[in-house]
Parts: sequence; C-alpha cells; structure tokens
Amino acid sequence: MPGAFNIELAAKDGARFVGNYNLWHGLFYDGTNVITLDYPGALFTQLTDIQGNLIVGYYKDNSDRYHGLVYTIPAPSAIVLAGMGLWAISVLRGRRVFS
Repeated sequence: MPGAFNIELAAKDGARFVGNYNLWHGLFYDGTNVITLDYPGALFTQLTDIQGNLIVGYYKDNSDRYHGLVYTIPAPSAIVLAGMGLWAISVLRGRRVFS
C-alpha cells in the first residue's frame, strides 16, 4: 500500500493473508492484489483470520462499541457470471423492437 506504515499481518491461508495497516484499516492480499477492507462507517477495522473464502475480524463504531464481522470472498466464477449478466442486460437494453 503506497504510504502505508505499521503493517501487521494477522493470518495466512495459502498465498492469501489478512492484517492491518496504519492502525485503522483492514488489509487483504489475494495473492496478486492488496485490497483495503474497512467496515463502512467504522472508526477502525481489524482483520484477524482467513480460512477458505471467509475473513473474520472486528470493527469499532462511532459509539465506541465493538462488533464482529465476517466477509465472504466472492468466487472468481461468481464475478465472471455477474459481469456476463450485466453485459447481456446492456445489450438487450440497447436493442430496438420494430413492429
């Protein structure tokens, strides 16, 4: 992560790992890309473990309460199918119907 400091790795599963950087942000490395995973609206997010397609951790909200979180990593095939579906919709929307 450009400009990141205090990088902490918490858990590894194969070539993927989770952790935190700059004390406030969740970090996920998928074997190729480094991705920030922050819970929306949280003061900070901590990612603590990864197993299979699940990432677990916790975050702190604006009321100083802590909450657990579970994130499911989408399967690459699901992303491809979603992209194909969006492409099909855009093609069908652009079609003209003549009577």
